[in-house]
Amino acid sequence: MRSRGLAVLALALECCQQALRCQAEDEGTCPAGSPDCGLGEGGGDEARCDAWARSCECQLDPEFMLRHCAQSCRLHGGHCVDKDASCQRVALGKRCTPDQWGACPKLCKLHRAERRRIREGGKKTKKKLEGSSQIKEEKVKCVRKETRGGLQDTSVATMFERIEQSEWAKKYEPTVLSRDPWIIHFGRLLTEQEVADLRAVAEDSRYPWVPSALEGGQSAEGHRTSESLLCTSGDCQRDLRARQAHLVAMNITGLGLPAHEFLQMVRYRSGTYHNEHFDTDEDFGSSAPGHRIYTMLAYLSTVPDGFGGETSFPRLNLTVPPKRGSAVLWTNVRADNPRKRDSRAKHASLPVRSTNARGERGEFTKLAMNLWFHGYVVRNQPPECFTAPAGY
Repeated sequence: MRSRGLAVLALALECCQQALRCQAEDEGTCPAGSPDCGLGEGGGDEARCDAWARSCECQLDPEFMLRHCAQSCRLHGGHCVDKDASCQRVALGKRCTPDQWGACPKLCKLHRAERRRIREGGKKTKKKLEGSSQIKEEKVKCVRKETRGGLQDTSVATMFERIEQSEWAKKYEPTVLSRDPWIIHFGRLLTEQEVADLRAVAEDSRYPWVPSALEGGQSAEGHRTSESLLCTSGDCQRDLRARQAHLVAMNITGLGLPAHEFLQMVRYRSGTYHNEHFDTDEDFGSSAPGHRIYTMLAYLSTVPDGFGGETSFPRLNLTVPPKRGSAVLWTNVRADNPRKRDSRAKHASLPVRSTNARGERGEFTKLAMNLWFHGYVVRNQPPECFTAPAGY
């Protein structure tokens, strides 16, 4: 009897600890490696959930619907979905390209109608859990929210200098490649287990690899031939293997999870590449989350010397070879004015080659993980707030 009582007590303590972790996560103070909770089926009204799902709210407001009305989305949201895998790149805030209209007519039409409604000054907001059966019309407000470790606490230069000078960072084997703009290479950012776990996350994902798009879902034809997989599903976001990558990044940058975008996997096979590009857009500078101030690119595979796949910074005459477990971290903005994009941060992924200069042949795949960080809260921001000035 005593052992049974201890087991019940242990279970109760675990439940209390989980509740505290959940509260901390909601407040943006939860460590990235903590278990997620509160996602999936919530305490929503079934009839209203069904009605919202039938009116395509699962596509227009997936975060809320998948949290509180997931079953209704599964049962009644199918008529709103286009089957083409590329449709996951259709962005609410951007117009569909002709190719997207051809492959994703349902989603493009739905998003066009929603953009018109937003332009006319209204956006549907749901009051499901407040006892209201009405859908209230109110103007979207884009508000810049500070986050612990953000630009209000730590300047760009201070963040990189801390990595360079701190004893705790030595285990990652940091090497400063440039101080203006800042670029640091980590010889051993991820352990072999962490690399294997991230590769497994990609393999276990229920979403397929799709041709990479440019910012805003624009066609990448002729500019980028890689494949991407975004960790935006609830399963991926709750996966502790993926969250461990965010925890490593948090330890290095000091930026909490609210400032992290969802991680992105990228895959380059022989002959594929990504031409010169920026990771942040000029419009982001005055937006609520601000610029993508930092990019972390972690390599999950090795491409042997001579077979390409390097990350190139042509304006700085720098190249970084893809080595499994290593990573490179750089700033996309000017250290003296983080509202301005730094033109020297333009970079490229050089083609992976099947033949080296000595005529030796081989087939290699470059697999990597992208993480982008903002100076302010980016999680849960409405899509239009990525480009609209904060406070409009």
